[in-house]
Parts: sequence; C-alpha cells; structure tokens
Amino acid sequence: MGKITEINTGYDKILKLLEGEDSQQVAGDDVIGTPVATRVYDLIYNGSYIAAAIVKKIAKAMNSGWDVDNEDLKDWLKNFPVVYVAKCLIKYGNCYLEVIRKKNGEISRLLPIPTNTIAKIKGGGYKQQVGAKFSYFNEFTPLDQRDKQKKIWIGTGAPTKELKYNKLKQSCGYNPNLNEVIHLMDQETDNKRYGKSMFESCMHQLLLLRYIDEYYNAYFDNGCIRLSLFHVKNLKENEEISDENRKIFADFMKEQAKGLQNAHKTLLIENELGKIDLTDELDANQWISYRRELQKSIAMAFEMPYDMIDSSDANRATSTSALEAFYSYTIVPLQNIILGCVENIVEDDPKWKDKKIEKIAFLKMNTKNLKEESETVKNLVTNKIITINEARKWMGYAPIDGGDILIGGDQTNLTLGKEDIDTIKKTKALLQAEINDLSFSK
Repeated sequence: MGKITEINTGYDKILKLLEGEDSQQVAGDDVIGTPVATRVYDLIYNGSYIAAAIVKKIAKAMNSGWDVDNEDLKDWLKNFPVVYVAKCLIKYGNCYLEVIRKKNGEISRLLPIPTNTIAKIKGGGYKQQVGAKFSYFNEFTPLDQRDKQKKIWIGTGAPTKELKYNKLKQSCGYNPNLNEVIHLMDQETDNKRYGKSMFESCMHQLLLLRYIDEYYNAYFDNGCIRLSLFHVKNLKENEEISDENRKIFADFMKEQAKGLQNAHKTLLIENELGKIDLTDELDANQWISYRRELQKSIAMAFEMPYDMIDSSDANRATSTSALEAFYSYTIVPLQNIILGCVENIVEDDPKWKDKKIEKIAFLKMNTKNLKEESETVKNLVTNKIITINEARKWMGYAPIDGGDILIGGDQTNLTLGKEDIDTIKKTKALLQAEINDLSFSK
C-alpha cells in the first residue's frame, strides 16, 4: 500500500479519563492516593463550559453570608474562603486548608492548599509535593490532645520537619514543628479518607459534551472539510480489490481514521490518486439538540433548575419548588461541611472557646419567586385571611402603623371558586407556620 502521509491531524488525543489516569500527587509507601486523580476533574472543569458554569453558580449561591451571634467571630469569618472551599468540594470532593496559629493557640487565618499537590499519609497527617520540594502537615489536632500525640511522634523517630508512621500506635502523632491541615470532604462516599466529586455522577455526560466541542473545533480548524481518503487508483478497469488488500485497508482505517483525535483528517497514499468521502455532511441541528439534552441531564445530577444554565430553554424551571430542591439537596449539604469545619475551629480556638457562641449558620438563600409570592399575599390580604403586617413580615418588610387589622372583604373584585378557596386555606396554614418562625427586619 505505498507510503502514507497524514494531513491536518488537529488535536492531541484526549485522555481516556474513564479508564483511569495516574495521579499527579505524591507517590510513596507512606502516601494514600486518591481514588480518581485530581487531574481528571481539572480536565473536565477546564474543558467544559457547562461544568465551569455550574461550579461558579453553586459556589456563589453557597456564599450567602454568615448568621452568627458574635460580631467578632462574624468579622473573622468574612475572611473564610467560602468560594474556594465550595469550588474544591464540587470539583474534587475534597478541600485542604493550612491552619496558621499564634503561639497561644489562637487561629489567625486559614490558607488554601492546591488540592492536586497534597495527599493523606498513613497514620494521619498530609504530605504536599510541588516539583522536587515537599512538606509535611499534621492533621487538625485539638489543643488538649497535643501532648499525647506529641509523645507518639517522638517515638517514631521522624526527622524534625517530617512525619513517620508508627505501626504499633497506628499513628504518626503530632509534630510540634509542623502546621496543621483541615481537610473538608464530601461525606456521601464509602471512602473514609477522601470525598467524592460532584462531577462523578455525570462524568459520562460531561465527557460527551467535551467530545462534541472537540469535534467542532477540529471541524473548523481544519477548514470545514469532510473526512476524506485519497487512495491508490492503479487498478485495471473492472478489476476488484483483493481480499488481502481489503484487510490491509480495513486495518489502516481503524488505526488512522477512527476516533475523535482523527476527526476531519485527510490521508494521502502515493501513486495515482482517487478520492473517497468518508463522512456525510455535518448535521449541526442533531449535535445541538443532543448537547441540550446532555446539559439537562447534567443539571439534574446537580439538582439544579436547567434554566439557571440556559435561559433560552422554553420549559423554565425556576419555580419556588425547583429552587428549594436545589437549595436543600445541593447548597445546604455543602454549607454544612463548611459549618462543621467552623464549629471545630470555634471549639478549639482559645479566642472563641469560652464565648458561648450558640448560633453559627449561613443566611438562608431566597428561593421564593417574588411575582408568585406577591400574588398569593395579595389574595390572602384582600380576602381577610392575613393582616397587612403579617404579609409584610412574610415578605421581609418591617410592620407599619395600622397594619394589624384585617382589610378587604366585600370591596375586593376577586371571584374565587371552591378550588381557589381550598388552595388559600392550605396556603394560610403553611404561611402561618412560617410566620411564627420569622423575625421582623430592622
């Protein structure tokens, strides 16, 4: 079959992400590797506009502000890297923060550690490596446990700036020369050491979206030409290709012209040439339609209303119930991981430990559809079901003078059927329960 030349090879091969990828984290007997390399998730995030958009939207929603009953702690928490932690938890299922303490044990700040540079080690503790440089960190260790853990570390014989596993104690102990690391992780996994990325449940869909984009990139980068094969045309008239040459041709096609990395490639074979078009005309509408369905599947995996991603969708989903589901099943669990971290800090830090701080929470995300809620409240007020001040309280406004009496009744022009009345009664019961839990805004 003559000498073969490739033209317009386009892109490098995409990593076979689902078949596994070597971790870039530290390798060694003392290190416990992650189930999936962080690089896999980085490639998905960096190569998918929808993955990046989802991460940013969730992280922004999580950063709703603090509801704390201590002003000093509230000020301190303003520097807590909520958005960074949120992005790491969504992308990797794990986040690492270096704890910087004062000599008296107070925690002055928390510094983010790049997730793809650090790994757990046997017996507790962490090892970070960047290039040839490495550093060890203690696990977050409460002050009242330091002395006991320090004795274990001394018994391991580890160097001054390192940790070493003690088989008998099954621990590395606490090295007073090292800083600590707080490890935040998604708990929805059977793995006790590492959390699970939120990408994992929709990785196939995210990869398919990436393949579609790569396909179009190759199509346009290569001049919008169809995949073609220029072949030897030296057969005599009516002469058929031999079985041997058919097999050679089939094997050649499998190796050279199949797969995304070879999209829109042109192949030349020396000698007199003929041409075969190997693909049909590009059906852009089919690809666009399939991409939209993939996006919807990904949004479902994150419990996210689809029109938060694509506002052009006709089936708009940002109803109050859809937003509440997004808030309850996606935002709150991630916020609870951060709250658990903050509570551990408050319990251990001498500055906060004795302050009797009872309330640490995030401000609740507003999931109400304002137009729908306004219409409901209007009906309730004009039909003498709630007072103006009860309505104002529910909508988040301060009371007004004279707003505690029922108004409406006969002067309303509303015509209500039995279903309307039943709906209002049910709404009133739910509303009253919610009103009882609210405080007037100042």
